[in-house]
Amino acid sequence: MLRSALLTSLAVAAGPGSAAARPFTLDNSVSTVAFRAHQDLLGHTDGLFQRFDATFNLDEQDLSSSRFEVRVDTASIDTNNGKRDDHLRKEDFFDVERHPTAIFSASAVHVTEGGVKVTGEFTLKGKSVPLELPLELEWSTTRKRRWVRARGSFVVDRFAIGIGYKTPFYIPNVDKEVEINIDVRAWAPIEAKTATVSGTRATRG
Repeated sequence: MLRSALLTSLAVAAGPGSAAARPFTLDNSVSTVAFRAHQDLLGHTDGLFQRFDATFNLDEQDLSSSRFEVRVDTASIDTNNGKRDDHLRKEDFFDVERHPTAIFSASAVHVTEGGVKVTGEFTLKGKSVPLELPLELEWSTTRKRRWVRARGSFVVDRFAIGIGYKTPFYIPNVDKEVEINIDVRAWAPIEAKTATVSGTRATRG
């Protein structure tokens, strides 16, 4: 389910992969895309994006064959401060009217101990920068679904992606580096197994 009918979407879309790869669907109700920005003397500001969706294409036996693209609706930014959020949506920061979507496109997936390291590009306001995103993966199974939880974070230089706003001299400066934190859960249906018993096909759930 989408969190809002105004969804632009955070989509993790399949790229070239092995024949064993299959789609996983994001569960928005237990997934977050958040960020943390530091400001001199004032500590840090935490926020998140309220609207996103994702569909993974994964091969558990060969994770390196997976590819994906992440898309975020920047207008859904939420720092629990309405006045600040309105400013963040304007040209000084995200300029959401002209640039409504932030994109992370994966070009390669490397298997690591306990997860994967994804390399690709992060694009915002028409500017792209190379990034690495380490993800810790946790797998689990319920009666009818195979689940994966992916958690990770990366740091982006806001100046490199077109967010060059500098605070007035009387306000503490915001650091150029912003931390992005991803914690998502997705599932795929478990295919029923079939068996033949006394010449009759039976389906095991």
